Amino acid sequence: MLPESLAARSADASASIVPRPWWDRPAYAWLLILGMAIPMLWPDVVPISDLPGHMGRYAVQLNAGHAPLLDRWYAIHWWPIGNLGVDLLMIPLGHLLGIEAAARLIVAAIPPITAAGFLLVARETHRTLPPTAAFALPLAMGYPFHFGFVNFALSMGLAFLAFGLWLRMGRLGRGRGRALLFVPVAMLVWLAHAFGWAVLGLLCFAAALVSRHEERRGPVRTLWHAGRDCAPLAVPLLLMLAWRSGGTGATSDFFDWYGKYGWLQSALRDHWKALDGDSAELLVLLVGLGAIGLFRFERTLLAATVLLTLAYCALPQVLLGSHYADMRLAPYLFATIVLALGPQADMPRRVSAGVALAALLFWAVRVGATTASLYLHGVAYDRQLAAIDHIPVGARVYALVAPPCDRGWDGTRFDHLPSMAIVRRSAFTNDQWAEPGGQMLTVRPFLPAGFAINPSQIVRLPGCARPEPLLGDRLAHFPREKFDMVWLVGVPPAARPLDPGLRPVWQGADGALYRIVP
Repeated sequence: MLPESLAARSADASASIVPRPWWDRPAYAWLLILGMAIPMLWPDVVPISDLPGHMGRYAVQLNAGHAPLLDRWYAIHWWPIGNLGVDLLMIPLGHLLGIEAAARLIVAAIPPITAAGFLLVARETHRTLPPTAAFALPLAMGYPFHFGFVNFALSMGLAFLAFGLWLRMGRLGRGRGRALLFVPVAMLVWLAHAFGWAVLGLLCFAAALVSRHEERRGPVRTLWHAGRDCAPLAVPLLLMLAWRSGGTGATSDFFDWYGKYGWLQSALRDHWKALDGDSAELLVLLVGLGAIGLFRFERTLLAATVLLTLAYCALPQVLLGSHYADMRLAPYLFATIVLALGPQADMPRRVSAGVALAALLFWAVRVGATTASLYLHGVAYDRQLAAIDHIPVGARVYALVAPPCDRGWDGTRFDHLPSMAIVRRSAFTNDQWAEPGGQMLTVRPFLPAGFAINPSQIVRLPGCARPEPLLGDRLAHFPREKFDMVWLVGVPPAARPLDPGLRPVWQGADGALYRIVP
């Protein structure tokens, strides 16, 4: 028998042990993380705009020196640049699984990786998983992901995972080990994409500022010690200088405030404008509830939001040749402020449970909408890719893609679909990127650049108020002797040419393939 006093204390301790709520359990977190891959399960080629173009580059890099047909037109120059995330993963996986299966697997893993990073950061900062956390996860499949910025999206997922690790090691008092570990971690994130490395630096600096400020050292010493804490993250600057010393792309379009506001509205832009816009507005409302005190803001993530907001305001639309630089940051800025939200200490548990249920419902609706969107775009891809069965191996294909006159909220995502002919037929297509310093791939000079590289494939149909050249003008002036076939993508029958030099070999509802004849 226990003494009465000891028995009473044991009873009090047992009564004070409250089971973890369902939204703070590992099974729930794993459900959210793994569920982020569901939208990529059905399409053979994940229909995000730039991915087919990247897959064409993967085909060249995996077969360089072993595919005489591709080597005639393309060259790969390996160099440590801050834009290699999926390219490096494709080296083992592409040889093991094949290009299409490996690309699909890697792209399907990017949203779960990012979601895991979001949840880890939320748990480390709040010391528990807040009921609001699931609201942030759909932002891992925001507009930059649907644009096909796969190296960028991978680097951002890795950046949030690394930030969670940074916070955990700091909480456990492993500052020296963290300094050593984060030299290679920073380099890996930079190799995936330099943007992710820059965001990782801002996130860690925000955490260091908050930590050092709590020591009451004064503003100057706080800044000094926070900068010293983050010094290991600066090592990739040496790689950055070597990468960009040979020249940089253009930088332009600063302080477009209307555009920046639009990118925030488009943070969840996918297919259905009303649903996507309302979803973003719901997140704004959630942040507003925090601002009026119904939720609290965690200090580290609030500081990170401030730094990311300053970066977002300063970023131009075009940075070192990379377009949509500010747009890329918008969903992750949104995610950071949503992850900062947590329940007030006096919030009843049943209210927290209701918030967690609403967050789970929001996550399910967004994952379901993205699944439906990618399925519909995948069906459209399959209709166009039927033309590839009629392209001979090694053919030189002049591809012309006509986007809708008004792209609206969601376009056809066909801009780089012709590159699938590189993957499946070792063909040449004129839609590859060849930007100095931005890509490892170059197109050998057997064609004028205006007919060889992106955006030479983009045209407009008659009556469209768009800046691209007219379809008819491109067909009238391209060097026919340099090509074997013409592939029209997104062109309805009424807009197709009546040209005796182009013999139809395949026709679909919104595309056609022609053989060039004398």
